[in-house]
Amino acid sequence: MKLGSVRRAAGEPGAAPAPGTVIRKNVCTHCSVGCTVIAEVQNGIWIRQQPAWESPINRGTHCAKAAVIREVVQSDRRLKYPLKLAGGQRTRVSWDQAIAEIGDKMLAIRAQAGADSVYMIGPAKMTNEGAYLFRKFGAPVVGLLWPYLSRIGVGRLPGDIVIERDNVTLYFPLMTCFLLSLLFSLVLWVVNR
Repeated sequence: MKLGSVRRAAGEPGAAPAPGTVIRKNVCTHCSVGCTVIAEVQNGIWIRQQPAWESPINRGTHCAKAAVIREVVQSDRRLKYPLKLAGGQRTRVSWDQAIAEIGDKMLAIRAQAGADSVYMIGPAKMTNEGAYLFRKFGAPVVGLLWPYLSRIGVGRLPGDIVIERDNVTLYFPLMTCFLLSLLFSLVLWVVNR
């Protein structure tokens, strides 16, 4: 490629806002990065969006999750209330009933078959708030990663905090995380020399 053959691209101007719409600048909630989203709202309904070019974080781009953020909120296929399959038919139940039934069933499986018998995995399109709630729901049932790592001695170093209450043990492995971070840093430093 010859020197000077690369030139600045000129894009088409964006679509003009529809009549009666309001432009709102917001922050995407799908992860903790904080990308800017420009939303076009009409009669209180989010109808279009685009990334913000002036944002120093996303610089006019959307990731795959942010590109569908509007659909997550307004899709006709979005689950708006819990459904229970009974007798081949899906019936609407309350959130309290759904959470109680699912939690009780998972605890029963764990009690019968052990802690390793229950596993939870969340979708990639989960928002920060959804991930927080998912973790809050799953931690008492499934447990956290550190109890499993403690079987091989991780999480029991001086400086690691262990809280035990009833049948729940929480590990805050501060020193273990520090040492693992130091180890990974050294490995990366050796590999990239």
